[in-house]
Amino acid sequence: MVVFLLHKSTCSFNFSYLRFYVGTISSCSSYRKSKHKKKNIVIDSHQKNQKGHHGRNSSYLYGRSLCQISMEASKRPITRVLLKSTWELSPPDDKRINSICTIAEKKGISVEFKPVSHLYNISDGRPHQGVCLEVGNRSVFPMNPELLNKLINMENTSSPLFWVLLYDIHDPVNVGSILRTCSFLGVTNVMMTSRCAPLTAVACKASGGATELVNLYTVGNSMEFIKALMKLGWDILGSGTNADSYEVDDDADKLRESNHKSIDIPGNLLPPMCDITAVKITKPSLLVLGNEGSGISIAVLNTCSKVINVNPSPRCTTPSSVSCLNVSTAAAIILHRLLNH
Repeated sequence: MVVFLLHKSTCSFNFSYLRFYVGTISSCSSYRKSKHKKKNIVIDSHQKNQKGHHGRNSSYLYGRSLCQISMEASKRPITRVLLKSTWELSPPDDKRINSICTIAEKKGISVEFKPVSHLYNISDGRPHQGVCLEVGNRSVFPMNPELLNKLINMENTSSPLFWVLLYDIHDPVNVGSILRTCSFLGVTNVMMTSRCAPLTAVACKASGGATELVNLYTVGNSMEFIKALMKLGWDILGSGTNADSYEVDDDADKLRESNHKSIDIPGNLLPPMCDITAVKITKPSLLVLGNEGSGISIAVLNTCSKVINVNPSPRCTTPSSVSCLNVSTAAAIILHRLLNH
């Protein structure tokens, strides 16, 4: 039995989950040394590269807000909650920590107190704010025709449907940042190609918890997926192409309009490039965000009805101005403009 001596005048700790610690821990020393059985985790093909660097088929999330969102969202298995050891006798007055421990008690998830050095080792030296979660892989469902129809019929909105496809985006920080923007602006369904960066702890941290909130789906064949949406009358918008090297024939726009309905687009027919200020969402649309290096492939590019470009401000006349934007930054500008105008 563990006895906690806390003075109410010096500690505003939520005692609602104190019973959890007492009931779970037979003694502090034996608790720290105890071994916990690992849950069996089914790894999706897109998630197989998420195996933690600590040698388990699980990884770690860290940070108070991210851990709280992950506990509340329940979109991945959680095996342990790791808290800063000094909180064992002097808990923090933080609603997020209270929520994490309360949920852990309800779900029977073990809670352990660890030295700060151990938490920094888990987070690879990144700020952890005194809390880490040992988690399994995030559930990401593979797209198929049945699921596609189900998602379209499920969405109940007066505005045209709007989804985002992350096309081979390699940097986990970019993936996380884009998902954060999508969640903030109300994009609930995001598709990812199999070559996108896995949802590692770095991606989850960059997302601010959006990886646990947004509905994520993997697309094995992006061309088949896009053509399926085209048959349903969706508008395909591309982004991530170098405007300086982009050339479109004067008659291409009319020719594309006549061919778009048949789905079979000529391979040499590039879509028109439009400034973001000239694009409006008038029907169900899919925004394809190209990767950091090569952008969108020619095959996918040819399925787009238009390619969106973010032009610099007229003030950018100095030679020191950068020539392009990071994909996550460009995505934030494009999404905000499209979804608010």
